[in-house]
Amino acid sequence: ATTTAAAAVPPPPPPSSSAAEPPPLSPMDANALALARASCPDPPEPPKKGTPKLYNKTVKVKHLDPETYPHTYWFVYQYVPDMRWAHLCPMVISGYFAGNSTSKRYGRPRYKLAPEGTVRELDVAAHRVQVVKSEQVAKNTDADQEVWDVFDDDEIPPQMAPGWVPPSEPAATAAATATAAAAAGVV
Repeated sequence: ATTTAAAAVPPPPPPSSSAAEPPPLSPMDANALALARASCPDPPEPPKKGTPKLYNKTVKVKHLDPETYPHTYWFVYQYVPDMRWAHLCPMVISGYFAGNSTSKRYGRPRYKLAPEGTVRELDVAAHRVQVVKSEQVAKNTDADQEVWDVFDDDEIPPQMAPGWVPPSEPAATAAATATAAAAAGVV
């Protein structure tokens, strides 16, 4: 009769006394970390509970070369929270809101996504973006058809002064409005 000895399985290691300590970095990881720190003026912070979700938000990007990327506002097209990475599409002015002078949007710039394939999109670490207050105006489920009113620095949509003409309107309309305002005694 043959007997087989049961293979001895070592017990699992005891839990570490310091759960907050990360494992040591390999030389390759250490080099990558040093390169990331050297190339990025603002090192990433660890995610915090309650960190704002970036899905479908309007943002500004910190430390962006304005000659390469001239856009001020960007739309977060994709966001991967566990990697803290965002794919951004540039937003461009597509005219000005119409209506009467008492409308809260009158004369403010209308932002839309830049047409696909006409400008560069951007992949960026989430710590480099700053959420900007904006409102979706058209309430469209297709971002390519949406229109935004952007309120930078938490500004409140202003009531435009009587006689103000958006820059996109012809000079003749501006002159006519100025003449009408002068005739009415509004200077």
